[in-house]
Amino acid sequence: MMGKAYNMPNWSSWYKKKGYKVEPEIPSISKMLEPNSRVLDIGCGHGRHVIYFARRGHHVCGIDSYKVVLDQLHNGLAKLGLSAELKLGDITKRLPYKGKQFDLILATRSIHHTTSRKFKRILKEINRVIKTDGLLFLQIPAYENSQEVEKEWKEQGKPVTHKWIESRTYVPLSGPEKGVPHHSPDRMELLQFLKGYKIIGIHTNQGHYHGYSVIARRRS
Repeated sequence: MMGKAYNMPNWSSWYKKKGYKVEPEIPSISKMLEPNSRVLDIGCGHGRHVIYFARRGHHVCGIDSYKVVLDQLHNGLAKLGLSAELKLGDITKRLPYKGKQFDLILATRSIHHTTSRKFKRILKEINRVIKTDGLLFLQIPAYENSQEVEKEWKEQGKPVTHKWIESRTYVPLSGPEKGVPHHSPDRMELLQFLKGYKIIGIHTNQGHYHGYSVIARRRS
């Protein structure tokens, strides 16, 4: 999901734990779509959302830089008698799709695995390929939450397991994502990006995810 300059983290245990259970917001988003909509899952991983929308008859595209899970997803789709357009690629670069072609774009816990500059590039590409009136579902870390957690660790005398390499971007010092940048937008940065959208829902600190979960519709 990131550029080639960083090690590929091992998300196998996370995929196994998560299974094919979709995020709680997905069913309500699905009800907003017209039949045969075009859906793009950025950083699709093992494809829980790809499968969900393919089962409902939508034309689904998924892109990820983790070949192993894309191969697993391809096999899983075949066993279910489903199809989707899967691409192996670096999402921090220009997306391999024409402009204004997707009715829904999903980016769940994926596009923040990079630096601030590349994060902004990804958002620009999302704006390029989403249709006017298209839906967007984002799950990204919240800088405010990161600061609160770090403060609690220090107060409790626990070691800090990451280092900040730029404003609102940190790198884990251990664990499966060691060395991989994590950009955590604050609310101001997030709302700046969403200026071209009508916000349908935005929340943080939910049981299933403590970062930002955003549902929005592209206005222009």
